[in-house]
Amino acid sequence: MNYAGVVDLSKGSYSGPGAKSNRTTRIRASKELQEIFRKAKFRREDVHRFDGQEIIILRDEKVAGKVGKEVEYTDTSNTNAMRAELKAYNDLLASSFIDIATLQEPTIQRDEGEQKAPPLQIHPDNARIRRVFSRKNWSMNGRFYGGWWQQINDDWRSKIFIDDQPTVEIDFKGLHAAMLFAQSGIEMLHDPYSIPEAKFTGFPRELLRNLVKKLTLTAINAKDKSSAYRAFRDGFPAEHVGKRLSNKKLDLMLEAFLARNPALEEHLFSDRGIQLMYLVSVGRVFGSKGRLN
Repeated sequence: MNYAGVVDLSKGSYSGPGAKSNRTTRIRASKELQEIFRKAKFRREDVHRFDGQEIIILRDEKVAGKVGKEVEYTDTSNTNAMRAELKAYNDLLASSFIDIATLQEPTIQRDEGEQKAPPLQIHPDNARIRRVFSRKNWSMNGRFYGGWWQQINDDWRSKIFIDDQPTVEIDFKGLHAAMLFAQSGIEMLHDPYSIPEAKFTGFPRELLRNLVKKLTLTAINAKDKSSAYRAFRDGFPAEHVGKRLSNKKLDLMLEAFLARNPALEEHLFSDRGIQLMYLVSVGRVFGSKGRLN
């Protein structure tokens, strides 16, 4: 079907969850519309996000590991305040020149998991932030997403300039672990992810620390051990050593972690991560005595 000579539409169908007969509706620009765009000679700067796009997002529960769908909600004084504050922040970002000065072209090629991801565009359209809450609960998650600088590694981030001035990234080591210590009234004075290497010969120190950190944070986010271990391995590309670690080896890593951090045992497989994300998002971290503020 052709609508107004500019859009081609091929309707799909839906028979039920998982039905083989389900088809996807396809929409594409018609040849006439493609020709109009060719003649228009748009520049990249002529295409941008519309001002009224929602930036405070509420999502429902994940289903089969997929991100929850966005749900409608009724605004309150709290959501209106969050939206106004975030809009002011986005306006500040839009009025600032954020760039990586060493790039010849404003793109970064990324490698995500087992396949190469599309190049990341360093552009003002990718400098707009949204705040996302989960499980239809305003006290779950609440983190900020959308900035292109959130999608690059720390090496690239160290090269960011704002209005032609270099920047410094403050790194909070072991933040979630430190927050859990603080909730127990204990000040964390050590690196929680550094464990003895005697049982893990063949693992370089930095690799071992990274594996322990990822495993621990995954365990804090998970509801049970099997789902935590599965999610841990799924987070690595096929050639990475983390993909091949057995449950027994992961058990040993967690045992070594808990030997160093016994106060955190009750928080593993507790589904606490999403609550910690919210506390970070509202700036409730910890004070000088290790107490949660």
